[in-house]
Amino acid sequence: MAYLLDTGVFIEAKRRFYGMDFVPGYWDWLMREAKAGTIRSIERVAEEIGAQQDDLSQWAATRPTAFFLRPDNAFSDAFQRVSQWALTAGFQQAA
Repeated sequence: MAYLLDTGVFIEAKRRFYGMDFVPGYWDWLMREAKAGTIRSIERVAEEIGAQQDDLSQWAATRPTAFFLRPDNAFSDAFQRVSQWALTAGFQQAA
């Protein structure tokens, strides 16, 4: 099973804690985990990162295409099930 990373893992990490110029190990770790199959992201995240037009967008543009997954029918079906579960699970608005 792989973890699916959202935009914040990249953009907030770069802006706040793991700047690409002074903590390159974080970015190396992300790619090691991606090669091991434990993390992935989606195309929409790549698009958001690319819109930044900075060193992070350049980094993302050089990632293997398999890292930023393109949603397929199985993904869409699973996403709908998870969304339905989240809407009916009784979470409070603050959560």
